[in-house]
Amino acid sequence: MRDRLTGTHQRRVLRCIGVVALFAVVLGAPETVNAVPPPPAVQDFTCAARPGYVVRCTWSGPDAEDGTGAEDGDGTVPTGYRVEWRRTGTAGGSGAAETTGATSLTLEHDGPGVYEYRIHAFRRPTSPPLVVRGPSSTWARVTAAPPRFTPSAEVTDSIRVSYGDHAQQSYRAVLPEGADMDRPAVVVLHGGSWVAGEATGPTFKINQLLYDEGIPSFAVDYRLARVAPWPAQRSDVFAAVADIRSRAREYGINPDRITAVGSSAGGHLALWLASFGSGAERVRGAVAFSAPTSIARIRSDRGSVTDAAKLKATTTPRATRDRGSASTGPAPAGAATSAASKAAATAQRKNNHLADMTALLLPGEPVTCGAVCQSVAPQTQASRDDAPALLFAGDSEWVSPLHSYDYADAYASIPEVDVQVRLLANEKRHALAFVYGRPGVWEETLAWLRQHS
Repeated sequence: MRDRLTGTHQRRVLRCIGVVALFAVVLGAPETVNAVPPPPAVQDFTCAARPGYVVRCTWSGPDAEDGTGAEDGDGTVPTGYRVEWRRTGTAGGSGAAETTGATSLTLEHDGPGVYEYRIHAFRRPTSPPLVVRGPSSTWARVTAAPPRFTPSAEVTDSIRVSYGDHAQQSYRAVLPEGADMDRPAVVVLHGGSWVAGEATGPTFKINQLLYDEGIPSFAVDYRLARVAPWPAQRSDVFAAVADIRSRAREYGINPDRITAVGSSAGGHLALWLASFGSGAERVRGAVAFSAPTSIARIRSDRGSVTDAAKLKATTTPRATRDRGSASTGPAPAGAATSAASKAAATAQRKNNHLADMTALLLPGEPVTCGAVCQSVAPQTQASRDDAPALLFAGDSEWVSPLHSYDYADAYASIPEVDVQVRLLANEKRHALAFVYGRPGVWEETLAWLRQHS
C-alpha cells in the first residue's frame, strides 16, 4: 500500500511538472520565441548635461554601425533602446523614453537636480507580441543645471536717447555695425508689474542676444505706475516707437520693419503696440512672455491659483500648445504633493502681489474692476488692422496662462491676424526664464521675429 501511494504520488508530481513545463514553454523566457535571441548588453553608455536641464545619453549597440535598426546580424527584429531616469533627493520624479534605430537620446527635464539613468536594449517580435529584453546597465549619474546666459558679445556702445521730459522716458539704442537702411529692428520692453524695472536690467540681455545676431534693438524705459498711473505706460511706449521711427535713417533701420518683444508687464505693453488702432502700421509683430493681459483676471485670481481644470476649459482652436517633454514622469506621491503645495503657495503670493500693484496702476479704481480697469486689456482693441503676435506662457507659473488665451481668443474670429500661444508644459518659471532656461524658446522667438519683420 505504501508503495502504491508512493507511486501515485510520483505520477501526480510528474503530471504537475509537465503542466509547469508546458506553462514555461508558453510563458517562459521570451528570447526562445521565434528563435529571437535577447539583445546583448549595451556598451559605452554615457550621459552628459547640456544647457537648460537637458541631458544627452549616447551608447553603442547592435545597430550602431549603420544606424538603421533594420537588422542586427542575428535576427530580423530591430533592436530598440529604453532609457530610464530618476531624480534623486526630495524633488523625486522618474520616467523613461524609447528609441529604435538610433544610439543616442536627448531628454529634457523640468528643473535642476541630480538625475540617474540606465538603459537596456529590447526587441519586439511580432508573433507572439512579447518583449525580449536585454540586461540593464548600471545607473549613471548626471547633474542638470540651468544654462548660463552669456551672449557672445557684450554691448558697450549703446546710445541713450530721450523721447520725453521725464527721466524714465528714454531708451537705449543698441546698434550693431552696418548701415543697411533696410535692416529690421526690435523694441524690447522690460517687466516689473508696471511699478519697477528698467531697460538696462535683466531684459537687456535680449538686446545683447539680438546684437549677436546683427539686429538693431531698442531697450525702452517708460514711466512707472508710482510716477504716473495708466495709461502713461502705454502712451510712453507709443511715443518711444514713434521717436525710433522718426530717426530710422540715423539708426540705419527700416521704420516699417520694427517688431516688439516684452517680458511680463512689458509683454502686456508689446501687445498694446500690436493691437491699438492700426497696430500693424506701428509694428510688424509682437512677442510676449507671460503677459498679464487682464487686470480683472489678476484680481479675480487672488486667493485661488489657476488650476489645470481652467486650462482644460480653454478651447481656442488657433492657440497651439507645446507638447512638452517626452521624458516627464510622475514624482513620488509624497514629494509631488509637497512640491505642488509649495509651488501653489509661491504662485499665489506672487499673484497677490501683482494684484496689489494694480492699485498703483489704477488708483481709485474699485476692486471689482470697472470700465477703466477693463480698458487696460489690449484684447479689447482687437481688429483686422492689428499686427500678429506670439505669446509664451508656462502652464504652472504665477501669471495665469489664461491671460495669453484671453488675448488669443479675441482674434479667433479674425483670421487676418495670426495670434498664437505657446503653452510650455511643466513650467513654473516666469517670463525671461523661458528665454534663459527653456531650450528652443529663444530660437523660436528669433525665427518668428525674422519671419515677421
